[in-house]
Amino acid sequence: MALNDEDEGPAVIQSTGAEGTIILESFPLADGFTLLDTRGFDLLGGDAQKEILAILNGDIKDESGIDREKTVKTSLTGVGTVLRDETHVVLWFVKASDPRLHKGAYKCHMDFLRQQLLRRGVATMTILTHEDELGSEENTPEERNKLAEAAREITGSIPDNTYFLTNLIKGQKFPNKNRLKVLEIIKRSLELSESTIKTRQTKRKMRAMMSDR
Repeated sequence: MALNDEDEGPAVIQSTGAEGTIILESFPLADGFTLLDTRGFDLLGGDAQKEILAILNGDIKDESGIDREKTVKTSLTGVGTVLRDETHVVLWFVKASDPRLHKGAYKCHMDFLRQQLLRRGVATMTILTHEDELGSEENTPEERNKLAEAAREITGSIPDNTYFLTNLIKGQKFPNKNRLKVLEIIKRSLELSESTIKTRQTKRKMRAMMSDR
């Protein structure tokens, strides 16, 4: 969804855990930052693990770099990657109205990715979508907190980086408060990216100094 009226459209509603039609799409933001929209990752097998690592490492920058007929070549540890090409923040979208969220169905599936992000120092943001589909019993402050906590167990992000988001409904105007929420999320993602870059630069300088001794 774009914030321009002429470009906006309804979000794709998919709850099967299967891959959608878009495998990887890039959206340039500002000052050299690019937003990558990946396919939906549910069960991460060996090939899917390598693909997501290649995206994190910057070896895959757009859909043209994905060839499912070939083995993906990328660093499994994140060592030897180019800083400007790496992923610096992950916006993790979780469907708030998904009943599997409370059952912990995704936690084990996503453990590999969560551990990789933690090891690489990549900040995460949790975006709970389909807020408009929550029933009255699910939309109380207590239940919203439970939903947010369940989602953060999957993503590993902190409360300050957790957002609820209403989806665009076809035929209805997207409210300004929701537009502002999207802008707030993008702004926060840029702030986290800059922080991650500075931290990575410092760590690499320290490693270089240690190796020179």
